[in-house]
Amino acid sequence: MKDNWKKMPIGEVCKSYAGGTPSRSNPTYYGAEIPWISSGEANQAYITDTKEKITKKGLRFSSAKMIPKEAILLAMYGATAGQVSKLKIDATANQAVLALIPDDADDYYIYHELNFIKNHILFLAQGSGQPNLSKSLIDQTLIDLPPLPQQRKIANILSTCDDVIEKTEAAIAKYQALKQGVMHDLFTRGIDIKTGKLRPSYQDAPELYKESELGMIPKDWEVKKLEDFLILKSGDGITSKDINDFGEYPVYGGNGLRGYTNAYTHEGDYVLIGRQGALCGNITLSNGKIYAS
Repeated sequence: MKDNWKKMPIGEVCKSYAGGTPSRSNPTYYGAEIPWISSGEANQAYITDTKEKITKKGLRFSSAKMIPKEAILLAMYGATAGQVSKLKIDATANQAVLALIPDDADDYYIYHELNFIKNHILFLAQGSGQPNLSKSLIDQTLIDLPPLPQQRKIANILSTCDDVIEKTEAAIAKYQALKQGVMHDLFTRGIDIKTGKLRPSYQDAPELYKESELGMIPKDWEVKKLEDFLILKSGDGITSKDINDFGEYPVYGGNGLRGYTNAYTHEGDYVLIGRQGALCGNITLSNGKIYAS
């Protein structure tokens, strides 16, 4: 199937060059019409705008270069190293961004291929701290290159998947915002049991509400401490060597699901609240047998 595919260095398939940063000490270099991309912006799938713009003078008196629309961008330094973006506008970029412009290859195929092998690219990264890539390292990296008609078919399938993902994520964001609004109304106004509808707001029917420690609440509601009607208890200790990618029971920690193990501490329905870690305060609803750390 892949007999007619080639393995070629990226540098033989694409023209590549890094950008540059106009001097920050010269205010006449910034704030104009030329989009200027930072490496932190290369974590977007498609770049359609930038936070900063530079002037023609800033472009002229720096190592920044114009990058044509539809080029592929690869972040080379720091936390975003290895991230791949597709440029949808003519722009410039800083020195931490490598522009790749295919010669006789499909640009969307190269974009998807680089996304596919970016972990391999990061493995090759130099430096003991945050990974740092270089133009020469990228240029020497081998990629699979099928004949151009196959490239286009592969790229079309993957781009169609991206379109579906983008639309799905937009729909999820819309419904999450809608849910937030509904939650606010339900948890501040409640439901009229007789009508099954949302109560009128305090502004429309102040006689239905009363003052409380939490502000105005419906008259038939109470304010209580969680400890008055819940059993609050922390989980048990577990070491990282006992947590695996696979196992019979999920392990929940302060940041949510940590992995799996072969023992459990709780069985039933529980509300889990993270009390330590970066996601301290996150809430998970669990059911069945779990290990709560």
